[in-house]
Amino acid sequence: MTREEAFLIFDRLRSENSLVFCMGRLWGWTIAVRGKVVSATRDEVILVSTDRQCGSISLRLDMENLMVRCPEPREIRM
Repeated sequence: MTREEAFLIFDRLRSENSLVFCMGRLWGWTIAVRGKVVSATRDEVILVSTDRQCGSISLRLDMENLMVRCPEPREIRM
């Protein structure tokens, strides 16, 4: 997915006040956050945990090696 596509998806999730789940890996760390998008720009997306106390994550959309993947609803196991 392109940087612009990622921005548009995160911006829509922000405007709809949707609950999201974000997972990632960085330098040997595995990160998982369930929360809401509180800010979405073409350069950065900020997610804050549902309870607003357990954590947050900032994704730089302008990073060269960033890979964003949004699964289709049928791919998500409940």
